[in-house]
Amino acid sequence: MEHDSVGKLLKSTSLFSDEQSIDGLTQSNEYLKALIEFVTSVIHINSVEEVVWLLTDRIIGKLGFEDCVVYLVDESTNQLNQVAAYGPKNPVEHQVLDPITLKFGEGVVGACASLKQPILINDTRLEENYIVDDAPRLSELAVPIIYEQKVIGVIDSEHSSSHFYTPHHKNTLEAIASVISTKYANVAAISKLEQTIEKLEEFKTLQQAVFDIAELVYLSSSLDDFYARLHRILLRLVRAESFFICLHNEQEGCLEFPYCFDMEMGGVFDFRIEQKDFPKSMTASVVLSQEPGLYQTQDIQKFWDQKKVLVKGKLPHSWLGIPFTTDDGVKGAVAIQNVNEIVEFTDKDVDLLVYISHQISIALKRKNDEALLQHLALHDDLSGLANRTLFLDRLKHALKRDRRNQHFQTAIMFLDLDRFKLVNDAYGHHMGDRLIKEVSQQIQSCLRSSDTLARLGGDEFAILVEDIDHVILVEQLAQRIIQQLNQPILLDDIPILTSVSIGIAQASQYIQEASEMVKLADNAMYQAKAEGKGRYVLCCTSEKSRVVDVLTIENELANAIKNDEFKLVYQPVLDLNSEKVVGFETLIRWFHPKKGIIYPDYFIDVAEKSGQIVEIDRLVLAKACKILESWQATSSSSVYLNVNVSSNSLATHDFLSRFQETTNAFQFSKSRLNVEITERALIDNLKQANVLLRSMKQLGHKVILDDFGTGYSSLSYLHQLPIDIVKIDRSFIMSLDEADASISIVRAIISLAQSLNMQVVAEGIEHVTQLTALQQLKAHFGQGYYFYKPLTSDDALALFYESS
Repeated sequence: MEHDSVGKLLKSTSLFSDEQSIDGLTQSNEYLKALIEFVTSVIHINSVEEVVWLLTDRIIGKLGFEDCVVYLVDESTNQLNQVAAYGPKNPVEHQVLDPITLKFGEGVVGACASLKQPILINDTRLEENYIVDDAPRLSELAVPIIYEQKVIGVIDSEHSSSHFYTPHHKNTLEAIASVISTKYANVAAISKLEQTIEKLEEFKTLQQAVFDIAELVYLSSSLDDFYARLHRILLRLVRAESFFICLHNEQEGCLEFPYCFDMEMGGVFDFRIEQKDFPKSMTASVVLSQEPGLYQTQDIQKFWDQKKVLVKGKLPHSWLGIPFTTDDGVKGAVAIQNVNEIVEFTDKDVDLLVYISHQISIALKRKNDEALLQHLALHDDLSGLANRTLFLDRLKHALKRDRRNQHFQTAIMFLDLDRFKLVNDAYGHHMGDRLIKEVSQQIQSCLRSSDTLARLGGDEFAILVEDIDHVILVEQLAQRIIQQLNQPILLDDIPILTSVSIGIAQASQYIQEASEMVKLADNAMYQAKAEGKGRYVLCCTSEKSRVVDVLTIENELANAIKNDEFKLVYQPVLDLNSEKVVGFETLIRWFHPKKGIIYPDYFIDVAEKSGQIVEIDRLVLAKACKILESWQATSSSSVYLNVNVSSNSLATHDFLSRFQETTNAFQFSKSRLNVEITERALIDNLKQANVLLRSMKQLGHKVILDDFGTGYSSLSYLHQLPIDIVKIDRSFIMSLDEADASISIVRAIISLAQSLNMQVVAEGIEHVTQLTALQQLKAHFGQGYYFYKPLTSDDALALFYESS
């Protein structure tokens, strides 16, 4: 087509006769030069729109035309749109002034398109189809742009003079139209090739994604992992700002979202929809109807106006939800949405999400099956409790954590029902089974959610108690369980009398294996039975320590002192009125090079008997002074530290001078260092202690009496001592929410302290009920795991700033 039109143009140029003027030949030559320029210029252009603007910008003017407009067919409307212009219709670069649209057959341009033939009008005044665009003109030439027998556009030129256009003009525009058609063919071919490549790439991406999703079901370590990895695959296929997976919890009457991601919300977040909001939820509608939902802006806005849509964040621009039902009957849905107008979801996305919902259903079924099998392998069939395997596994992990982390301690309880065999013999095994179930429930009711209750077999149970700071907690738990099971249990209106014997073992540096700890608790349980049943026996660390050479501990302590293996942690002390941190008690931890973190229970007794506690006290004092100096440099002027001083240290002849020497070596306000002594330290040498304490008060230090109420002190001389603060022993605090006697004792201690102008610190606060009781009793300060566990120095200082 292009070659025919260009050849035609060349032929017409050669037909000039000898009589024709040199001007005519020159003009024809200019037309050819313009055409050649056009042909060579469009080679590197990749769109028809750029080509027609090149025509109007650089070529039309060289043909001597006053005006030219290029129309292209809009395939969606099958109408001719003005897309480029030369002359008055193009006042600004690459803009058409007041562009018009013409139908096929409308005006000269429309007729040209319909006939697929050029139309030359010598006098528009005589043409009925002439349409005035920006201004009336007398001549018009319209040439179609044809590709594969289909009109894709029209080049239209008008002139103010009649009979302006010649056949040579027509041939030139036809040649130009042919070039544009050829370029259109090239662009179409490239576009088709690109689309083919894109579809192939899209197919490969989709195929790989489908394979990856199917594989996920078997590779994911958990459902959370499955959901997150599934989301990452989905993002390769669909531009979705949000991705939700929801399950219908019929028991609680809500929709739960195990995976909920939204870009506007900042990522993954927790969400659920209560039953009362189901009518306003598109997700609930999909889940309950089990019908897909595809909604665009208009639909969603309509729901919003009718108050039938529940939105977290912005109103979606496009939303797609697909339901699923697992083989177990669990109903759910997977949904995607876009808030911003980046893309609308289509039926293709529906097909993709249907496949994804099917894979989610398979994954849920598989994970539920795995969970059931795992549960059966790790739990007792009769009671549903953890079995021996699971119990030992959790105990092993707890012991490892104890060795790694200074903040945790572990204890276990071994329980055996008394007279269980008599119940089986008298009423049959079915009653014995029912008794096991009932006892399991009653024991469980006494435990914290973090405790593990296991049935080891027959009538034997075990309890793992983690995250404790004192064995008294476990002893109190044992008392509660014994008390609970001392009550008759009614089965078929038959009162069954039973009781329980309990053995307790606490984790320590002597115990390396879980099985060893269970054996110790088992032995303690048999001792409890031997002592009369219905009681507990604590297998103390001291009993186990008999097999350990005390000299070895002393030697290790000597190395620890020499190598500075001791570190301090800091237990926050709070004002109970404001619940703000006001100070910290220093606690010691031994970082053994082989055994890891060792708690004071292991070495304090040996250190006191060997006298090494004096050196340890000096190390602790120096470390505390160094920290105070560091803290004071950060302007935390009001925080204080409590340092424990043993009776051994107080008894040394040079205690006061060494104490002053150490504190004076550091720059800090002495009022920020408090000294804690036990009642036992006072009783051992009351007169000397009195003198030392008064001397320390004169130096600016406050004196705290530790473990008050444990039985050593005499109220008759308490008022004679220079005590600033008394610390109520944890044994009274722990039973505050259970025993009226403890409340009376604590009230009496607080009243006594106030009458002597002393303040009170309550230690061992573990529950909000204890805190509430202490606040009502007007206790000044408190500490315990209810607030915070012991912290590093950096964490302690950060906490103080945060609290302040």
